[in-house]
Amino acid sequence: MLPRFFGRHITSMVALFGLCCGIGLWLFKFGVQLSAQQAIEPQGGLATSPRPFTATVRRDLYDPQGKLGRSIELEYIRFSDRSTIVFQHQTFPRPKELYGAVRDLARGRIILIENYTRSVLTVKLSRDAQLKDMENMWEETCPSVNDGVAISPSETILGYSIKRVTKRWSNDWITERWMAPDLGCFTMHEIDMASGAKTETTVVSIREGEPSRDLLNAPPGYVERSPDDIETRYKAFTGERTLWGPSLLQKLRKQYSPATPQ
Repeated sequence: MLPRFFGRHITSMVALFGLCCGIGLWLFKFGVQLSAQQAIEPQGGLATSPRPFTATVRRDLYDPQGKLGRSIELEYIRFSDRSTIVFQHQTFPRPKELYGAVRDLARGRIILIENYTRSVLTVKLSRDAQLKDMENMWEETCPSVNDGVAISPSETILGYSIKRVTKRWSNDWITERWMAPDLGCFTMHEIDMASGAKTETTVVSIREGEPSRDLLNAPPGYVERSPDDIETRYKAFTGERTLWGPSLLQKLRKQYSPATPQ
């Protein structure tokens, strides 16, 4: 589910900046699933030699009546040093650029990318702290039966051997993931059912190989701005009441560490 790519040290910030409904459209789904993941300690540990790759992922969100409400396309990029990037845009009901996030372990930072205002916001977080975060993520460490899940072998997907992982969170919430151990248990397919609503996530394509390190920088033409500046510009551009929300804005103010002079 999204993010999903950031852990406990900045869960309130990046998990919220993940994929759910609060700030723009990032918080649509990942925020809930990230929060749920944080309560589970994966037992597998980080792979010693992560395989770098770039994956294109499609996420479709359906209401309890089975009607498609939104489709989102994500690009997930992993580097051999475990740095990761997530870019995403909405494809349905209307095309719209959403948000992005860069986890740069080598430089000890996380960059949040806001496309409406062409802004970036940099948060400092050491490599060790980020690696510790990753130990609590199913996308980076393979879950075990000690995590309260059922694990069974499954068919291959896009040429990768798959383990099917099932987790029942409550009577009306169940998640099934088809994960590739060779890719650090990256989720190749997922079906999340909660109160009749369904979110289905599918990897459309995957390409192994080290991505360009240039991708870990802010996009060309984007400006480093403070959380308050981005908030003000976002409101003026979109007419929406808020981007961050009061609680998240307060946390961002404390953790903001601009990469370049403003």
